Amino acid sequence: MLNDFQSISNRIRSINFFSNPLDNIEMMICFSYLEENIYGVFSQFIRIISNLKNTKTGLPLTQARLDIFYYTLTWDRLKESFERLKRLTNKLLQQSINSPEGFLEDYRSFRIGMEHLLNDFETSVRNEYVHPSLEPKETGNIREWGTITTDIQGNINVHVGKQEHAIVSKKHIDLLEEYWIILIDIFIQYFTDKPLTSDLLNVKNSIESQIDKLVEEYHKLRQNNHNDEAGRLFHKLIFTDIHLTREGIQLNTETKDKIYKLLN
Repeated sequence: MLNDFQSISNRIRSINFFSNPLDNIEMMICFSYLEENIYGVFSQFIRIISNLKNTKTGLPLTQARLDIFYYTLTWDRLKESFERLKRLTNKLLQQSINSPEGFLEDYRSFRIGMEHLLNDFETSVRNEYVHPSLEPKETGNIREWGTITTDIQGNINVHVGKQEHAIVSKKHIDLLEEYWIILIDIFIQYFTDKPLTSDLLNVKNSIESQIDKLVEEYHKLRQNNHNDEAGRLFHKLIFTDIHLTREGIQLNTETKDKIYKLLN
């Protein structure tokens, strides 16, 4: 998803969570804001990794430090939007005496996992960024200021000030993507009859990974005059693309181009 972010919050836009329309609007604004910050975290992560690779070509580390500053603040905004979601969901549970069976258990499991993830981003680091002490870290006779280091796993550690360090980790990004899909699917599963986002993404990934083989299979069928089979394969690809699009999931541009070139 990092290089192909899917805006999936629209998949639950039609759900009437509350009897009050204003509460429904607030819920959708909350989901949109949450998704906006998740996208912000993803895009900053990609920028950080790309820019650090480019330090070999002369890009100053100052840019990387600035990117990590914004990355950390975006996580802080994400924490705020998550608190808003929890408040609205608690309100939903209080108003819905007969909530769908299993919803509370699944939501609670998601909430605990998400809270553990967000707890890795300490408020003290954010405060040091926003209100810098400009004090180095002192360990014996060694002074550290603004250093950027990378461990074996590729995690990036940046000294912010005093004893505070900002962390950039692919593990955090993977967990955030996983929890975001889980959250959307919890509401889809219990409040709609739509297919789960995780299932649709599996279909998307399957087609994108096999598109060259599918195109090759199509051309072989046509060359051997198996036109009916070729037609069925083509229509399957077209209608899968239409179905995914209707559900808010997009095949990547390269895959779409290969499918629709079969029309020629």
